[in-house]
Amino acid sequence: MELLCVFGAALAFYGATLAPTLIWGDSAWLTLSAFRGQVKAGGAADHPLYVLVGRLFVALPGDPSRNMALESAVFGALAVALAYRISRQLGTSRLAAAVGAGALAVSHAFWMHAVIPEVYTANVCFLLATITLALDWEATGKPWRLVAAVGMWIVGLTNHLVLGGLAPALATFVVLARPAVFFTRRSLMVAVAGLAALAGTVAFVPPLSAVAHRIWVGPPGISEYFRLTAPVGPMLRETGFYLLYLAYQFPSVTLVLGLLGVRALLRDRPRQAALLVVAVVVNAGVFIHHTAWASAATAKFVFYISDYAIFALCCAAGVDEALRLLRPAGAPRFQRAAGVALLVLAIGAPPVLYAALPRVFELYGVDLVQAKTLPYRDNQRYFLNPNKRGYRGARRFAEESLQLLPPSAVIFADYTPATVLRFVQFAEQTRPDVLVRAADGIGGDRVRVTWMDQGGRRRPTFVASMTTDYYDFGSLEGEYDFIPMGPVFEVRPRE
Repeated sequence: MELLCVFGAALAFYGATLAPTLIWGDSAWLTLSAFRGQVKAGGAADHPLYVLVGRLFVALPGDPSRNMALESAVFGALAVALAYRISRQLGTSRLAAAVGAGALAVSHAFWMHAVIPEVYTANVCFLLATITLALDWEATGKPWRLVAAVGMWIVGLTNHLVLGGLAPALATFVVLARPAVFFTRRSLMVAVAGLAALAGTVAFVPPLSAVAHRIWVGPPGISEYFRLTAPVGPMLRETGFYLLYLAYQFPSVTLVLGLLGVRALLRDRPRQAALLVVAVVVNAGVFIHHTAWASAATAKFVFYISDYAIFALCCAAGVDEALRLLRPAGAPRFQRAAGVALLVLAIGAPPVLYAALPRVFELYGVDLVQAKTLPYRDNQRYFLNPNKRGYRGARRFAEESLQLLPPSAVIFADYTPATVLRFVQFAEQTRPDVLVRAADGIGGDRVRVTWMDQGGRRRPTFVASMTTDYYDFGSLEGEYDFIPMGPVFEVRPRE
């Protein structure tokens, strides 16, 4: 019943702040993939499980984009409930577990991706489901619980490969929990034989070899994350961003509670602490090491969301630790009041701060986000405040643009606006005569703008935005001007 209440409360919160319609970029691409039944597997950029489940959600009545966002909300609410359960497995009180689950629910990145079509709340859901099953196995000693944990982890990989970073933590925990079982000749022989069989299958079965090659090499590929380099300066800069991101997820007393909880878990529950700490260290280390993708003005923080979920578990442990430290200073009634105050701060402070900060930065003229400019998107509010209730900017852009374009026009658009244009065009059968041209690949290179002909006549040419860093105009012959037309720009040759 407790878990059901936590799940219901989280789902109600996300439902109240859910994006009502189309959202930019990956969200539109995932929704279109689910709508068209394009479930692909075999590449690092594919998320077949999320898209497959999304097929069920887009079939619901109403706006497909909103329904796809509801999928993220359901996964998010499940993850919050699992955070509560794991906190209880770690020995925390009900109040402390509620603080940890609530801290995760309102943390910036998790909340943002729980109200738009995105794969990261599902990733956290499978991460925490794997962890809770592993803790069940340790507590009961029943082998099927460990098998279920590994199975859950494997299924989660079909949602996002970033879950692979949990493997070292899971292996460490298994060895620490049952060393006598696994450090035997038979166990080692079984492990070696299993790895050899897996490697042989991948190497000599052509379809699996092709999949492994695409995942490793790409594009996009994961090999670049494992290069044996150590650029100290850039890594220190990425570490600084990582810590700033962490502080923004827990901008209240929960940041201190999390640190207290880490200490308490290392002291009182070293095996469980090892599972959590190794998971964070491996995931953070991989992406901090990948300095070619810098955190400044990017969405790299999405790959740290699983770390934030684990930190929320530490927040729960930190509540009991903080109340233990307060015990000599007050009566039980005071401690209960302090616990309730921590719960109110953990859940109430972040939404207030996220709503206020965009206005503060706007007042003082500070562009903290430094994202590309798009019509009908206030970058400060869009990125700093997870609440997407009532946001219709992406749909307004796509509908107005396609309505204004002349017959047989071609519009060149970088990935973010191209996805919403294509969704409205293909999913809603709007303006099939318009050609939307984008760079190859998700988030690919600059868009090459050229003159295009149809039936011996030059097609009217447009660009979706004037963010020139995303466009290559070198192939355009002659002189031309950019003429605003609603939210887009016509590339008009000079007479």
